[in-house]
Amino acid sequence: MTELDKHDLEASSPTPISIPNSTKPSPPKDKDTSPNLITWNGPDDPESPQNWPRNLKWKNTWSISLFVFISPISSSMIAPAMNDLAQSLDMIHSEFEIYLSLSIFILGYAIGPVFFGPASEVYGRVRILQVSNLWYLGWNLGCGFARHKGVLFACRFLAGAGGSAPLAVGGQ
Repeated sequence: MTELDKHDLEASSPTPISIPNSTKPSPPKDKDTSPNLITWNGPDDPESPQNWPRNLKWKNTWSISLFVFISPISSSMIAPAMNDLAQSLDMIHSEFEIYLSLSIFILGYAIGPVFFGPASEVYGRVRILQVSNLWYLGWNLGCGFARHKGVLFACRFLAGAGGSAPLAVGGQ
């Protein structure tokens, strides 16, 4: 062995390392009975998504796809009406506020997955998708009824957060 090999941390050791019997892992005694463990009753279990009827598979695929499609569209849907929106909410003196009304949705869209991703692990994907879609709908209605620019900004931000859940949860 050369002097260089003695200092090489990635080189294998010249002598085998023996592990005493007391430190070897013992085989598992019981099958995992965790309440969060998802198992199927054999390969033909109708609860398994792989065994769902074709129409149920497509229904679930389309519903998630529409959720994921609608929220990015609504981020820029107000762009053609921004000048009218600026006049009706007295934002004509500040170009920053006009563009903020468009882009604050994306800020909520970026922050939402931080909350919805972990929440889907605790409460389940379906419940989080249902709640977030109601949240998204409610805040988008708030945008439509906004009479002040601050209300519009808050509603757009919160709608963006709700609209981000399908992206955060749908692909898991």
